[in-house]
Amino acid sequence: MHVVIAGYGRVGRSLAHELESRGHSVAVVDHDPTAFEEFDEIHGRRIAGEAFDRETLEAAGIAKADCFLATTSGDNTNFVSARVARDRYGVETVIARIYEPRRAGIYRGEGITTISSVEWATAQFLSGIPGVGSGEPPAPAGDRAQTPVRARSLDDRPHTIIVGGGKAGSYLAERLRKLHRVTLIESRADKAEHLRRALPDVEVLRGDGCEPQVLEQAGVGTAAFVAAATGHDEDNLVVSHLVKSIGSAATVVARINHPANEWLFTPEWGIDVPVGAAAGLYMAVAARCDTLGEG
Repeated sequence: MHVVIAGYGRVGRSLAHELESRGHSVAVVDHDPTAFEEFDEIHGRRIAGEAFDRETLEAAGIAKADCFLATTSGDNTNFVSARVARDRYGVETVIARIYEPRRAGIYRGEGITTISSVEWATAQFLSGIPGVGSGEPPAPAGDRAQTPVRARSLDDRPHTIIVGGGKAGSYLAERLRKLHRVTLIESRADKAEHLRRALPDVEVLRGDGCEPQVLEQAGVGTAAFVAAATGHDEDNLVVSHLVKSIGSAATVVARINHPANEWLFTPEWGIDVPVGAAAGLYMAVAARCDTLGEG
């Protein structure tokens, strides 16, 4: 059996050694070339690159792989690479390590086998308390049905949610704020505060736009447009996927940061309009909204 492992941290190394000791061939992918320097005793190939990059995966032998294990420290990277392995290359067994329990539950419901460290650890603690735990994993946190629904605004302008307050996101918010009701999601506290001062007529929400509850708090259920405008392609893919998974009818515009990843920005990920620059984000939204003028 040939196994491709994404991520050469402690879990990835342990898996690689155990699989090789059982006679399987292994190839390991990690975005950091220095990850291989100290631990170079495995026999399989070691490829430096992103876990969802086409050339990197093909160099690792993904086309002949029987199993793909996503073990990086990033939930978004793990989910994106797992879907690529399953949907684009037809790998039969795909398992992704996901830290955030709610996302693990959503991805599991979509057919991606996930291992959540939080769920596992919680179950182990509960099982050790007499009369409390059965050892079964707890239900994924944050059941969607229990999430408060944001009240609809009396503002009748189209509602646009922008995820990412960097140059692309702030440019888009600046251009849209007069004709749209804009909610800008930014995870960094200092950046969010700066945006509140710079764009007083934009609602700035501090949080991670890759979290379903943050998107719901922003009002994704009734939004007309969602722009995934972060500087990381895996984040933009996950945002786009979650918007449609939540059930939103919003048009999703997603920024492509690296041309090599353009092949992933398709409707399969919930993306209606892929664009490659800040100005392109604005033009994509403007072209689909009758309320916008020429400027």
